[in-house]
Amino acid sequence: MVGGRLYRIALWSQFYVILRDLVCYTHSVNNNFHNMFGYVDNIEKLALENEFFRKVLFTADNCQLVLMSLKPGEDIGEEVHDLDQFFRIESGEGKMVLNGVDSKIEDGSAIVVPKGTKHNLINTGTVSLKLYTIYSPPNHLDGTIHKTKEEAMADEDEHFDGKTSL
Repeated sequence: MVGGRLYRIALWSQFYVILRDLVCYTHSVNNNFHNMFGYVDNIEKLALENEFFRKVLFTADNCQLVLMSLKPGEDIGEEVHDLDQFFRIESGEGKMVLNGVDSKIEDGSAIVVPKGTKHNLINTGTVSLKLYTIYSPPNHLDGTIHKTKEEAMADEDEHFDGKTSL
């Protein structure tokens, strides 16, 4: 009887440690709903509040969620990726250039940039352009924050290393 009781206590102790670690991990990342299963938060609110050029929020094996804020006249810089990318504009206005073709963008615009497409996003407005982007697969190191474009350009060797948020 004593052995069975000790066994049950040991199992409950292990369960408690697992549960405690899960709860701590769930609330450990900027108070967002980030846990071992994924990421849930108000992306519009986060994008509108973001002041950084780039801020990686979450990285999974096959995709990555990133906030961006472009100052008036600023662009992301013409680039070509070996991955797909999605942009969603939350506020501001600008233009997206895809393989030399300009498209006006504004609050609510969605842009899909297939792998191999030369692209640039430019803020043509008078206020910051607030957006989020999803890379598939991930492009940046998990947790990367570049406060300015200059900081991002200086860190151009920074690329996804296979480590995820999970």
